[in-house]
Amino acid sequence: MQYFESNKRICISITIYISSLISLLAYTYFKYTNHNFNDDTTLSTIVIFTAFALFLIQTLIYRQQLKKLRHKVAQSTDELVQSEAKLNSIFEHSPVGIFHYNKQGILLKTNRHFEDIIGADKNGLIGFNMLENIQNIDLSKAIESSLKGQMSTFEGEYISISHGKKTYL
Repeated sequence: MQYFESNKRICISITIYISSLISLLAYTYFKYTNHNFNDDTTLSTIVIFTAFALFLIQTLIYRQQLKKLRHKVAQSTDELVQSEAKLNSIFEHSPVGIFHYNKQGILLKTNRHFEDIIGADKNGLIGFNMLENIQNIDLSKAIESSLKGQMSTFEGEYISISHGKKTYL
């Protein structure tokens, strides 16, 4: 956007220069040729030529800016896709159990190590509401604290609700 703003002055200056030049040329042409036009017709013709030139120049400038903007969007999209792929790779291949949940405490994503620790598969975990279903009070408090934006930890025994597996976290 900054690129377009800095070049906007240049584009406007060029547009004014070209439209002035076209007006001058049109006026000179009609004045020195032997056409039977009156001054109103000459003035109308000059205004129409100038408006057309301005429209043409603005259209070309717009198309040029649109092309550059589309290129930037495509480049940013590619960078975002690469960054997301990198994050997913780290998430999935991490040697520790990782889970991601939303503001309501519902599990959105888990990695394989977390599933192994808990003793449940991904299908049983995704959509699980931790705030409503976790029976361990200390773990539930740690999750609530993290949802408030506070640093929280939990160390203790966890019993999987779905499989009854006991794990020390």
